Amino acid sequence: MNAPWIQHGRKLLFVFIAATSMACINVEDGVDIGSLPEPLQRRVCKDIEISQKADQLKTIVTPTRRLNSSQVPEFLDDMDFKNMLLAIDRQIKRFQERDLSKNIRFGTDTYKQEVLLDTIIEFRALTVSMLSCLKSATISFQRQECFQELNAQIRSKFNVYAPKLDSEDPRYGDAKDTFFTAYYSPTLETKARPDSEYRYPLFMRPRTESLARSTRGQIDFQGRISDRGYELYYANNLFDIYLLQVQGSGIAKLPDGEKQYMSYGGTNKQSWRWISKYMKAQGYIPDLSIYAQREFLDTNPHKHEEIYSTCPSYVYVRPTDHPPTGSDSVSVTNGRSIATDTAFYPRKGTLAFIQAMRPKEGQEKQDPRKKPIEFRPFSRFVLDQDTGGAIDGKARVDIYQGDDEYARQAAFNTQHTGNLFFLVLKK
Repeated sequence: MNAPWIQHGRKLLFVFIAATSMACINVEDGVDIGSLPEPLQRRVCKDIEISQKADQLKTIVTPTRRLNSSQVPEFLDDMDFKNMLLAIDRQIKRFQERDLSKNIRFGTDTYKQEVLLDTIIEFRALTVSMLSCLKSATISFQRQECFQELNAQIRSKFNVYAPKLDSEDPRYGDAKDTFFTAYYSPTLETKARPDSEYRYPLFMRPRTESLARSTRGQIDFQGRISDRGYELYYANNLFDIYLLQVQGSGIAKLPDGEKQYMSYGGTNKQSWRWISKYMKAQGYIPDLSIYAQREFLDTNPHKHEEIYSTCPSYVYVRPTDHPPTGSDSVSVTNGRSIATDTAFYPRKGTLAFIQAMRPKEGQEKQDPRKKPIEFRPFSRFVLDQDTGGAIDGKARVDIYQGDDEYARQAAFNTQHTGNLFFLVLKK
């Protein structure tokens, strides 16, 4: 599913970009939620007060059960702990700003919330040891020894918990009881100045309200806000800008490789309508997939104004100096951050372990309509750092995959069941 918690007057809204981008965005006063793309709408918390639940409750009770030794999984990490230290250090800094004096319950065990900080500090030491061990391992057997020692350490030092589902919960009784999707931050190839190819601007929101409320057609095809200093960068594909707006944030990549983080910057307060539905109704595309839309738009530029103008809403962006942030103001980390339902897991930053499926590498440009995406099982350690209105249930996970082509393909195609575990340092 960009910005940290942002308070605007009395309105504190929590938005998470469904399966594509993430985090809290400032929804301006008076905005009609209908002016947001549907994924953004779905990420508005069902209950705004949930966002403060972790600070208000004397004891947070998670819907979990402690596993006995025979139920504890084998711990392997398909990323060989890449980015793990970065994710942990970002979370440690946030925990040090938090009041962790209240209680949290996993299974039947009650801890002080400070155990979550102690847990990731202890796991950080294990991560350093594993990185050193794997670096020196030159043969498969030595790698196996590294992970054997890791598993022994975890079993000795940590309690392991899993979601405790009731009969009315989805996937109750299933061996793989957790449903996984993925999200990412789109990267747009851009230039700082326009040319014959890079001629589509990424706009910041105009200061003048009458200009800011211009429709998409007026902005993209009539130049209503052009040449007034609101252009940030220029992309070479209008559909890429549209997708970034659907997702709420992204990255502008310049020719020299420099990257600029772009976050949600408000809307024009017009109604959102999907161009895909219009294209399907007109018979332009056989299905509503991203692939079908892009193919038609790339080969029919003379239809652009007709098609894009059917969606009056326009989402502006703004540059930021940090990666997208999750729901607790912590920058999410490629492959290491997950989102869960804050109604059940309101205290973010918990160390977790997941077993799921992800696309095999090398299929980044593949159209699944023509050739199915192949997946492989994986497991890795992650931190629960985000949430969203579309992430419902005790056993529901959205994985932040990053900002590259692989992340894009994973975000568009991940819908699998697997397993979720939480690790808590023994006391």
